[in-house]
Parts: sequence; C-alpha cells; structure tokens
Amino acid sequence: MNYKCHILIIVITVFSMNAAEAGTPGAHGGGLKAGILFSSPSGGDREEFEVETINTLTVGVFHRYTFSRALSIQTEGYYAHKGSKGNYYLMDGEVNIYYFDFDSVLQWRILDRKSPFAYLYLGPLFSIKVGANVKREGSQSHNIDSYIKPYDFGYVIGGKIGLSKGTSEFAIDVRYTAGMIAPDDTGNDIDLMNRTLNVMFEMYFE
Repeated sequence: MNYKCHILIIVITVFSMNAAEAGTPGAHGGGLKAGILFSSPSGGDREEFEVETINTLTVGVFHRYTFSRALSIQTEGYYAHKGSKGNYYLMDGEVNIYYFDFDSVLQWRILDRKSPFAYLYLGPLFSIKVGANVKREGSQSHNIDSYIKPYDFGYVIGGKIGLSKGTSEFAIDVRYTAGMIAPDDTGNDIDLMNRTLNVMFEMYFE
C-alpha cells in the first residue's frame, strides 16, 4: 500500500472522528421515541375517587437543534394515553383520555463526552385531546369526549442516558409530565390533573 493510500485512510479517519463529535454548534437532526407511560392524576380528589395508575404505550417524533456542546433544544410530538382507574361516582371504572402532546425542552448535556452521554432537560408542555372514554367494570366503554376539556398545558422535566455511534444517539429517556388544567368539564369540579411518568427509548440521527 503506497503513501497516498495511507494519507487517504488518515484523512477519512480524522473526518469520521470529527463527525462523531457530540454537541457540534449548529448541528440538527431528528428521530423517533417510544415506550411506556404510567398515568396517575394528582389533586385533592385522589382519595375520594380511589385513583389508581394505568400503564399505556406512547410513541412520537422529535427534532433537535444544537447551540453548543452543553445546550440544545428538542421539539417533540407524541401520542399519550392518559387517565386512571378509580371508583367514580360509586362505580369502579377506567377513564381513558387520548392526547397528542407537544413540548419544547432545553437540554443540558451533563456528561461532556462522546459516549456514553447524559442530558437533563426542562420545558413547557401542550396537550390536545383527541378522544376520551370510560370503561365500567364488566361493561363496554362509553364515549365521554364532550365531558373532557379539549386541551391541557403544563411542563415536562426529565433526563436521558445513552450511547452514540457516529452522529447518531440511542438513549433511555425518563420524564415526568404535569398538566396544570383539571380535564373534567362536567361542572362537578373534579380536582384531578394529569400526571405521567414516561420511560422511552429514543433514537436520534443527524
């Protein structure tokens, strides 16, 4: 192998190493995420309605823009099945509320290396309701869409840890979301607000 081939190999290797550097300012890309959502509303009526957690699936997409090695912003949209089990008006049942959640989180890279890496993040959350039903024990589900408010907003806080390969990242994302509007729209002033814990697998590609 002549010296020109050696030089070519060195150039390609150096270029590949630079391309793999995490946190390049101006870099942007997107990806997919999916996982499990644990929904357990909070509020003053938790004990009255004997609220219990429901476990559902969530899936979505996102786009990320990098400001520096330490900071980036990630805008996300994902399907979120929220609600709870409980004793609603002396009848056991499960309330299911289906949303499209949108957030834009500021991410801080707390482990400043290519791989493994870790982020902490915080940002606002906006939810659009796409449907709702209640399923009583031993009966079919009943549509309650008209009794649930059409939107919610709040915040999301969380972190992720993962590995990178080239300019791609693969991470486990754990987040807590808190809605600030009680979804009940029946006039009964039910003080229960959406709270979820999401555990998701995330794939990012530049």
